Order: sequence, then structure tokens, then C-alpha cells
Amino acid sequence: MTDHLDRVRDVLAVTRVMTATQAGRLASLDLPELHRSGLVMMPMGVNLRHQGKHSRRQIQMVATRDLRGRLRGTDMLHTCGALELVLGAVPLDEFDPAALTMPSKTPEGERPDLEYRHPPGELMAAEFDTGAYKLTAMHSKLKRFTREYDAVVYGTTVPRRHQNLTRAVLEGLGCGSLSLHHVLSLD
Repeated sequence: MTDHLDRVRDVLAVTRVMTATQAGRLASLDLPELHRSGLVMMPMGVNLRHQGKHSRRQIQMVATRDLRGRLRGTDMLHTCGALELVLGAVPLDEFDPAALTMPSKTPEGERPDLEYRHPPGELMAAEFDTGAYKLTAMHSKLKRFTREYDAVVYGTTVPRRHQNLTRAVLEGLGCGSLSLHHVLSLD
């Protein structure tokens, strides 16, 4: 169990937070085992909208220390969304926490949420979109990332946003290195 938990702690050293589901996948542990692991479990109420219906759900967040009051809930969810994109793009048995970085933001905000150097050395950008940026700004970011990175993985929980960006990619925004995902849930 310790080797698997080290993998989770190594990711948390970069991201500071992940969902219990993500930690469970990385460490091959169920929720009761995660509770006994010494990691901090933080329940978070989340408002979700899917197919026009609103619901409130509890998501268990995991960290090495309690981040409530230190990190906004929306920031925690945003980071978990970006991590989900990386975990979905890299086979779990090949995932190396040492290859994961969270780049420093520039004043223009033109850095992806996470970077992952996947063997044989390709640098992948992961960008999770909550819908806060204007669509034109998101287009600009994705264009830039497709020029600067070997691969770009983009995801959103907002169905309309996913449709609009998919249409933009089909009209020539992206290239083969861009992968778009509609993330239905983070738990």
C-alpha cells in the first residue's frame, strides 16, 4: 500500500488536491483504505448541470493537508479536471508522477493547467475549461498550445462549450495534436 500511496503523494506535491476517485485509481485503493491512509479527506458540495438539469453532489477531495480556506473550491475542482485529462490520456500503468508539472502562470494566462512529459519525451499540455474564459480567448489559448506542445488535451464539463470548440477545431483551429473531451463527472 505504501508504494501506491507514494504515487498519490507525488501527484499531490504538484497539484495539491485530487478527487478520492483519482487517488483510488492511482493507488488501487478503495475509499475506506484511503480514509485510513493518513491523507486528508475533504468533502465538497458541488453544483452540477447536465442536460439542463441541476443537481448538488458531494465529491471527496484528497490532499496531504486541509486546504479549505487556503484554496477556493472552484480552484480545487479546476485542478482535478486538468488531472483527469492527464489520467485519461496516459495509460495508468505508464503514468509517472515525476513527469507531471503545474507551470507558473504568466500575466496573460497563456500557460496550460498541467504539463505532462510522456515517453518518449513528448510534452503534453492539459487545459481544463470551466467556461470562465470567452470562447475567443479559449481559441487563442488552444492555438498557442498546439504550436508549443507536442500534444494538447482539452476538456470541459460544459456541453455547449464542448460543442462550440469542437466545431471550431473542425473549422481549422486545431491540428492532430489536439484532443477534445467532454468531462461528465469528476467523482
